[in-house]
Amino acid sequence: MRELLHSNECFSPKSQSESSTSPPALSVSSSKHRSRQANKKYEAFQGDATFLGRELPMITCAIEGQLSGQDDHVLRLSVEELRQIARDMEDCIDRITYLASWKQQLPWYHIREPIKKKKSFTELGKQMGRLRKQLEEAHQRRERYCVSRPALPLSSSEYYVPPEDLVGLQVPLEELKNHLSEQEELKQLKVIAIVGFCGSGKTVLAQELYNSEVGTKFDSKEGTKSKIQTWVSAEGMHPMKLLKEMHQNLEIPSPLTSNGRQLTKDQKDHLNNNSTFSILI
Repeated sequence: MRELLHSNECFSPKSQSESSTSPPALSVSSSKHRSRQANKKYEAFQGDATFLGRELPMITCAIEGQLSGQDDHVLRLSVEELRQIARDMEDCIDRITYLASWKQQLPWYHIREPIKKKKSFTELGKQMGRLRKQLEEAHQRRERYCVSRPALPLSSSEYYVPPEDLVGLQVPLEELKNHLSEQEELKQLKVIAIVGFCGSGKTVLAQELYNSEVGTKFDSKEGTKSKIQTWVSAEGMHPMKLLKEMHQNLEIPSPLTSNGRQLTKDQKDHLNNNSTFSILI
């Protein structure tokens, strides 16, 4: 019994030493684990923020590209859903920007973030996850109910619309004719812009004006044999290529050096010597 007690006394300091050293080891391990979890959360947070930042302009472009005058109820519902998601994404990105700027402005003695700000970042992370899921669901819905349509021409100028089928263009057509008549009387350069939504009939209106009696009455001055009417499609065309196209349509003699400055000068001289009606679409 004495030996047993003696043995216990001998070993008891060692056991106390082991028990006293074990909590710090567990604390370090727990701290590393929490640090790894925090890093993973931050990487996921940063990834979601980057995803939303790149996705938002794509949604805006998709909305503008899809609403091209088509009366499609499924398309309109899809666009409305995308608009709502885009608004939520804008709010979320604004909050991320605010919190990021707030964190950078912290003084050196406020290293640890307040609990309220930590909750804000946590809520933002959850919100970004929900937005990402909503985008995927919106895409899946659009795919499920998408109706295939024949491909449309790139430009509405490829359509021919009979004059008797034109509706609502008579008033603006008369106004444009009056503008052209005033220009012919004043003998001055005049630029008229026809603006409107896609599919509203801008090209058809310009074509009717081009073929009208006012558009065909322009004539050249004596001693010149240049074309008095030109129609140039400038959509997606490089400025230099556009100048060459106009040069060719106006039937101006090509210069030896086809640089932009020379082409511009020749076309200005042509406009000063001729009454020309040109339409760029």
